[in-house]
Amino acid sequence: MNFILDNTSTEEDIISSLDEYGICLIKRFFSEEDISKLYSQLNELYDMISDGCHGYFYSPNNVELSSEKDYLSGKAMRIFPQYYINVPQILEMFVKNDLLNKVLDQHFSKNCQRFLQTFSTRENKLVDDKNLPRNSHMHIDPYESLKFATFFQKTTKENGALRVIPKSFGEGSIIRMEFISNNKGKGQYGGDPHRLNEFPREMVSFNETDGVYLDCDIGDLVILNTDNYHSGGTLLKSSSRQALYVHNRP
Repeated sequence: MNFILDNTSTEEDIISSLDEYGICLIKRFFSEEDISKLYSQLNELYDMISDGCHGYFYSPNNVELSSEKDYLSGKAMRIFPQYYINVPQILEMFVKNDLLNKVLDQHFSKNCQRFLQTFSTRENKLVDDKNLPRNSHMHIDPYESLKFATFFQKTTKENGALRVIPKSFGEGSIIRMEFISNNKGKGQYGGDPHRLNEFPREMVSFNETDGVYLDCDIGDLVILNTDNYHSGGTLLKSSSRQALYVHNRP
C-alpha cells in the first residue's frame, strides 16, 4: 500500500499521500517511551470512567463523567485543550510537533483549528452489531477534519484495527456537504447521518468490502482525512484495543 511511509518521510511526502489517498501511515513515528507515557496518563483518566460510558475532560475544573451506557464495547473519552496540561504527552507528541504543524499549515492553513480535541477509546468487550458505537460503523465524519491517530497495542482485524477505504474522500466530501449538512440530527442516536448505509444509494460507489485494515505497530502514526470512509474498534474476538485521535479542522 503506497500510503505507508517510514519515519524519515518529509512534509511533502505526507501531503502527497494525503492528496492521493486521503491517508498515510507513518511507521515508528513515535518512540515506545513516548507511547508508554501517554498510555499511563490516559489510563489515569480511564480509571475515572465507568464501564460502557464516556468521560469529558473540558478543563481541570470542569470534568463530566457520564453515567449513560452509550459505549458498550468499553470506554471512551474526549479531552479538550484546556485539559491538555493534565495530559502533557499530548502537548509533547502532537501540539509541539513541528512536522505535524507544517502538515496542517499545508493541508488546511496556518489559521486552522488545530488540536481542538482528542478522542480516545478503549475497546475490551464483544458486542453485536446493534450495540456498536458510532465510530465502529463504516462512516465519514459530519465535518471536514484531519485526524492524527495512534494506538497502544499492535492492531489487527481481530482486535479492532482502523479500517479505511483509501481514495474515497472525494465522494465523502460531496456526501458531507450535500447530504449530511441537510439532514442534521436524523442519524443514529439522534446524531447526524454519517454511516455508509445511511446515505442515498445513488451517492455511494464504494462498498464496505473495499475497506482495508491498518495493521499498526506501537509508535505508528496514522493521518486521516475523515471524508474517507472509515471505522474502528470492532472486536472480532476477546481482546482489547486502545486508540487516540487528535482532531484538526479548517
